[in-house]
Amino acid sequence: DEGVDRGAMLSEAETAVTQASTNAARRIGLQLFASVISEFSPTTASAMQLPWEFHERCRASLETEFLPGLYAHGSQIARSVAEQGAALNATDD
Repeated sequence: DEGVDRGAMLSEAETAVTQASTNAARRIGLQLFASVISEFSPTTASAMQLPWEFHERCRASLETEFLPGLYAHGSQIARSVAEQGAALNATDD
């Protein structure tokens, strides 16, 4: 099932980003997730020449299955950086 494959891929990426030891690696992970999310936006998605129903199913899947986890992950990274004071010290690269 493609949904399971996508979920496994995003889960592996999230695990790798979470375990990253540098803020730069975490930032790259967040950029990856932002790119995935932007592919679901009508204004930034790549042209795929597929029916609108397909795109609507993808959007709904992103919102219900993946977006809450990606949001929680991004929030956790932001909290971690804030707790370290890295952003204030300009050491969050």
